[in-house]
Amino acid sequence: MTFTKFNPVEMYKYGIFYGYWLRNFDADLDELKQYVVKVDDLGFDILELGCDVVDELSDGEKKELKDEAESRDIDFSFNTNLNGENDISLEDRESRKKGIEHLKKCIELIDEMNGEVLTGLTYGAWNPSFKGDLEEKRSYFDRSVESWKEIAKTAEEHDVKCTVEVVNRFEQFILNTSSEAVEFVERVDSPNLGVLLDTYHMNIEEDSISEAIESAGDRLFHLHVGENNRKPPGRGGHIDWDSVGEALDSIGFEGGIVMEPFLLSGGEIGSSVGVWRDLKGEKNLDEEVRESLEFLKKKLE
Repeated sequence: MTFTKFNPVEMYKYGIFYGYWLRNFDADLDELKQYVVKVDDLGFDILELGCDVVDELSDGEKKELKDEAESRDIDFSFNTNLNGENDISLEDRESRKKGIEHLKKCIELIDEMNGEVLTGLTYGAWNPSFKGDLEEKRSYFDRSVESWKEIAKTAEEHDVKCTVEVVNRFEQFILNTSSEAVEFVERVDSPNLGVLLDTYHMNIEEDSISEAIESAGDRLFHLHVGENNRKPPGRGGHIDWDSVGEALDSIGFEGGIVMEPFLLSGGEIGSSVGVWRDLKGEKNLDEEVRESLEFLKKKLE
């Protein structure tokens, strides 16, 4: 299961998260197929989808979606987040068991859909309530590592790449920096588990975005990109994209580069990521990311 679309002019594969166009995560087969067509028309190579949304489709619908993507040389990456009921870092064994089974199911789905990468909060619940100290944080870290040692066996069996996504302190507490994520994947010690960095989160937590990328090195499997205010790259923000491009080149990055901007307020998505002002205005959503993609290629290639 490898990315098949190749343009000899471009160094990287570029994608976008389907939630950019939505206020709620739910989408039926027809809507998902429309996003495949849309990202192809806009010049992307990858469409990042939610595991739960695709898993709700019937077997026939999954095949139809996969066939649509293959006909257009569009690849899938998949996102999932753990919650308080299936957090693999908790002391509660039943919660850890649920989370382990959930992530194994996601890996099997990715294999079925000919996808390649699992992204998201795969090591602990998204936005948990935590008031412990660093010693207690380490206990969560350790339990999550042990859980992933079991999950990684399924990833290796299905030849699916998985990642742990580094996010800011307001969304999770276990992995806030690239160095923490590198330690995590090194302890799991599986060729199928790597790091996912995100320019939005790095802008908050890292001393240097470029050094964070370089420290991940060949452990960096996937990169999410967006401005410091969650706008599309180059559409208003202060991320130094030249240094991002130089860092990716220095490590010989071979993964996908997927936009994860959020402009729409309201609904599940706007509320969950904190869009509390009008970021869209009169902008055309398609044109914003079309121009952003052109900008990224100029800066990162």
